[in-house]
Parts: sequence; C-alpha cells; structure tokens
Amino acid sequence: MKLPLIIFLAFTVSFCAPKKKEVSDVDLKRLIDRIAQVRLSMNLDLEEGAIVKSDKEIFLEAIDVLRLDPDKAREKIKTLNPKLYDRISGENEN
Repeated sequence: MKLPLIIFLAFTVSFCAPKKKEVSDVDLKRLIDRIAQVRLSMNLDLEEGAIVKSDKEIFLEAIDVLRLDPDKAREKIKTLNPKLYDRISGENEN
C-alpha cells in the first residue's frame, strides 16, 4: 500500500521541481541529443498527411522535460550551434 504512495509522491515532486538556474554543458548535450532523437523518431514514424513538429516546438518540449531555462539554453546553443539556434528561434522556420 505504501509503494504506490511513494511512486505518486516522487512523480509529483519531479513535476513540481523548479527549473535549473544554470545550463551546464551536460544539460546542453542532453538537450541537443533529445532534439535529435525526437526529430529522428518523428521522421521514422511519419505517416502520410501527418503534421511534423518544428524544431522550435521540439526545443520547447525538451526544455520543459529537462527543466531548463529556455533563454539560457538558447543563448548557449547560439554560440555552440548557430544553425540550430536559428531554427529554434523561428528565424529560419520552414
């Protein structure tokens, strides 16, 4: 009986945790890897007529999952990967 309560509390706390104040190099690598994985997965599962998420949408979802500050992550990506920065900023959206 106590195990479901513990799982519920752990799940709740993980979603209520505050966003990280700083974005480390490890966080940035995880973010870029997650964006790449989602992109690849979407392309593999693509069905005719399906709507594909933009890189900006994928970025925002990944930021939420990883609990990162979007502005700080975007600034780090700007110096590390300018092409991805353009795509997540909406400057070169297709």
